[in-house]
Amino acid sequence: MKHTMPWLWAVFLSFWGCAAESPSEAVTYTERWELLGVTAEGSVIDARVTVGNTGILRGQGRIEVDQWPLAGEPIRYVRWSAPTATERAPDGRSVTLDTDLLRGSGDRLEQWHLRARSDEANAVLQVAGRGQAIPPQTESVGGGEWSVGAPVASGVLQGWTEAGERGGKVYGMGMVLHRGGDGRPGSARRGLYVLSKDLSLGVDEQGPVRLVWGTLNGRPLDLSAASITYASGVVGIDLRPAEELALAFELSTAGGETDRTVGWSPPERWAMTAIGGRPPRRVYGGQIIVLAGELPLQSRRGLVVWTDDRPLAVPDRPLEAPRRSRRRL
Repeated sequence: MKHTMPWLWAVFLSFWGCAAESPSEAVTYTERWELLGVTAEGSVIDARVTVGNTGILRGQGRIEVDQWPLAGEPIRYVRWSAPTATERAPDGRSVTLDTDLLRGSGDRLEQWHLRARSDEANAVLQVAGRGQAIPPQTESVGGGEWSVGAPVASGVLQGWTEAGERGGKVYGMGMVLHRGGDGRPGSARRGLYVLSKDLSLGVDEQGPVRLVWGTLNGRPLDLSAASITYASGVVGIDLRPAEELALAFELSTAGGETDRTVGWSPPERWAMTAIGGRPPRRVYGGQIIVLAGELPLQSRRGLVVWTDDRPLAVPDRPLEAPRRSRRRL
């Protein structure tokens, strides 16, 4: 049983690497790796590496790293790479974009490393998994297929970031998601993730593709009734009646939104506006509130990734900057 997850990932990754009829040959193909986390101080890490054919140049790449503190100005890093400077390993576990790199390693337990450096900002991040990978879910949608998996559903996040006088050591809990294909699942996405030592729980919905996982103190949870709840901007996860557990996410000021059309050509922006626009990517950290069920009283952090037209209940963001921690690992 211990080799099941790596075998399933091999099948998934071979799907990306098929020859003439593979999704990577389609003009609609795009693939993204996401390294997400919440630090011990409450700041949010949102790193994305994207390759695909949907931009102006076929096979181009993009890396974006955002660090959202509880207060003050965020650290933001963006680099585009030409097709000739973009290299994706056949197994999907290494992506090079010019001088930046994302790489996965390990067998039973995954470790993913990200390095992004420029004159303006730098980031070196690692997420070491605490459990096996979550195998991908694949659905036919929009004239192709779309897959979502979690190489690391819950792990230890560490590293450092730097942008001028801002940044410092990063330590907390993190995860790695992998999604993509030649299908068009739509712009709406709802992702809620709990990152704590005793509870690992996630619900990720994008079009018809739904990835759900959960363990409590190492025990697999019954997720047959798992759903995302929404009421007046407050989101949560409800496992009832299969499990007596319902949670709400009390969002913090650590987070923000990014324009997902950055780098698009004017015709692409005009076309998207004509069909109703594209919701921004909203990412927020927060505390987990137990609404139903018995869990030990302790602090649990969560993440929300939201590209939905419905608003989120987020407190006003203070302007003052937090105290800096400049020591590197």
